[in-house]
Amino acid sequence: MILYIGPDQVMPVGSALGALAGLVLIFWNKVVFLVSRLTGRGPGKHGAEAAAPPAADPPQNEEAPRH
Repeated sequence: MILYIGPDQVMPVGSALGALAGLVLIFWNKVVFLVSRLTGRGPGKHGAEAAAPPAADPPQNEEAPRH
């Protein structure tokens, strides 16, 4: 009986863990950004622009279609 853990002990702990998980999920983008900045793996402000593929240029010798 000494080691009995009943619902009256588990429910407050479960509620606190659920609230913490909810807060993490609400701010997930900011959490991931902060962790990536702290570990040095995330792109900076200029890294996001460099990671994007270059836009395709239209061919120079063809006319554009007319509508």
